[in-house]
Amino acid sequence: MAAVDSGFVFRSPFYVDLDSMSIIVSMLLISRGVEFSGLFSRLSVQLLSLARSPRLLAVVLILAVELSSAVLMNDTSLFIFLPFLLALSRVASIDVELMAVLVTIAANVGSSLTPIGNPQNIIIWGHYGVGFFEFAAFMAPLVAFASLVLIVATCLSFRETKIATRPPPPVVLDRRLLAVSLVLFALLLAALRTVYVPLVVVACFVAMLAVRREIVFKVDYALILMFVFMFMDFREISLLLAGHVSLISGMEVLVFSALLSQAISNVPATITLLGHVSSWRPLALGVNIGGVGLVTGSMANLITLRLTGLDINKFHRYSIPFFATLLAFFLLLFRLGIYP
Repeated sequence: MAAVDSGFVFRSPFYVDLDSMSIIVSMLLISRGVEFSGLFSRLSVQLLSLARSPRLLAVVLILAVELSSAVLMNDTSLFIFLPFLLALSRVASIDVELMAVLVTIAANVGSSLTPIGNPQNIIIWGHYGVGFFEFAAFMAPLVAFASLVLIVATCLSFRETKIATRPPPPVVLDRRLLAVSLVLFALLLAALRTVYVPLVVVACFVAMLAVRREIVFKVDYALILMFVFMFMDFREISLLLAGHVSLISGMEVLVFSALLSQAISNVPATITLLGHVSSWRPLALGVNIGGVGLVTGSMANLITLRLTGLDINKFHRYSIPFFATLLAFFLLLFRLGIYP
């Protein structure tokens, strides 16, 4: 979620994109509502009965996150699956940190497929007027190769052993809270890219106060404050940077956009290069590959660190080699003239 040039974006005098902040706060409240309803605890027990090995469990989670990220955006997918992963760790002995790393990479990978999967794709899609299926067809090889690498890494990281389960705590499913959370989620999806997005966050606060008051006080407001600073509108900064960027194309775009994403995150990198790139294809590849690597590459990475308390060194132990593998592979394809 990030600033996208459209007629429906509210901006504050401090350059904070209020639409993006409304979406983030709404998702925090909604995901908390679903978590407090007991749904994640119930689903975790059922999933463990189907996937009894850590390896199979990780692969199932990766595929589920990739699919949801392509449709719901990577940030939204993590707001759904990370609380589920934490609930899962309460009833089974699993390496929750490693699974969180893999799930986060999967969210970045899956969201690359469609023009609505992440903010940088939305920006490119709107600026260049690319067809939906044309975009997806072009990005499919990246997603396919990245998914293959991720699944191989997953299989090598987990042993084929049975998961040691604990007796699940008694869970009472709060159907009313779950129903309210799902209705709010539907409202949020319907309001995306309209003038009504800021109203949804108001509806979320009102509904949660009415149904389960403590949820409002359990929201991570420090995370929200972090987003206020991180989701500042980068266009002013981007204009300064853009003055030093001449028209580039091909392999230069792929390398520069991927590396710039490591420094300032992939959405600001997209905005910076948008008017200085002759083709959208290497830009889309570069900023999506750039979402992994350093934790600064994507806001999705920061969401995981905040929600799970993940050790940043453990994240980089997997994400940096993954980034290097993707970049090297597609640079080779560029040089051989195979792709794009």
